[in-house]
Amino acid sequence: MSDGKIICQGRDEEVVWSQLYADVLKSRPNYFGYDGARNKFLHFFRGGFASSEYASKEREYKVASKRKLDVIATPQQAASASGLGEKILSVF
Repeated sequence: MSDGKIICQGRDEEVVWSQLYADVLKSRPNYFGYDGARNKFLHFFRGGFASSEYASKEREYKVASKRKLDVIATPQQAASASGLGEKILSVF
């Protein structure tokens, strides 16, 4: 970053845009990255995904949502279907 500007250079346009996007996200005050996200998760669920707290507070509602989504469409159907937006959003 130079004078408040983010500068990215390269030969591949797609790579430069990806890097620019990542750098812009990192420049935001609420960015905490992978390590920050992992630490935050472990703060709430000290045993990680295997902890009883995770199973009771997080996993069950996610599994229930997955069951509802499976009734709407399988992942394969959802990847190629159209018009599912309202149905899918109704799950959340």
